[in-house]
Amino acid sequence: MYRSVLTALVLVSFFCNGATKHDASSDLKSLYVYDEPSELPPYSDQWFIDGDVTDLNHMQIRRDGKSGELSAPVSIDCKSKKFTVTGNGLLYTSELVSSSEVSSQISKSVIEAVVKKVCDAPTTYNKQG
Repeated sequence: MYRSVLTALVLVSFFCNGATKHDASSDLKSLYVYDEPSELPPYSDQWFIDGDVTDLNHMQIRRDGKSGELSAPVSIDCKSKKFTVTGNGLLYTSELVSSSEVSSQISKSVIEAVVKKVCDAPTTYNKQG
């Protein structure tokens, strides 16, 4: 159910903000990025990137797993390999957390995996920034 609610929010956000230079609705995706082992084996957290992976618009990072559901808006600049949490997030789909708190919950390994997965994708238009 969480994924369907998040997908609906991404779609509503996209359509409320208007269309881009092409029909990006076909580019809205949820990409699996990384499986991060938790401190309590055998549990782990799965990380995903949701949004327009072609133009890098309306991007959200999402965590499902032992540490709890987390989602927040992000930006990715492939030229500088920069990943930034751009706003407050939701923990357990309803608890508002600050962007700095979200950032503190994302490990360097997750960020590296996100940048590699998104920026190495053959359909990413903004590779050069």
